[in-house]
Amino acid sequence: MTHWTWASIAYETLKRFLAIARREYELLALNQCSEVAWATNNKDSINSSFKMSKGQAKDLPAMAQQLLPVLNSLLSCATMLPPDRGNSLMLPTLALIAALRDEGIDVKPSEVFCGFATLNARENAEKLD
Repeated sequence: MTHWTWASIAYETLKRFLAIARREYELLALNQCSEVAWATNNKDSINSSFKMSKGQAKDLPAMAQQLLPVLNSLLSCATMLPPDRGNSLMLPTLALIAALRDEGIDVKPSEVFCGFATLNARENAEKLD
């Protein structure tokens, strides 16, 4: 094996490991952890699997605040999809946001207005057809 072949294989292996490690770091912020297994120097041998999560009811507001940007991104993506696919993604996301508001989570309507407006416009367009 040449030096360049080894370097290329090592690069791909470490690239895969760092992607998994980065994802694990994100999961730790959500009070979840996984088991990372790296069996051989083959990049495909690096895997992670869910192990546990922790949390209490009092953690809900902080957890929801972490997820609001993700929910907003989902709504934004859903507005770009064809109406049948977009609505099937938007409706449960908006229902989750409504449930969070019912639980006292501070969700600003302006942050999710795009989703409500798009859903309303689609429903009105369907009525005209």
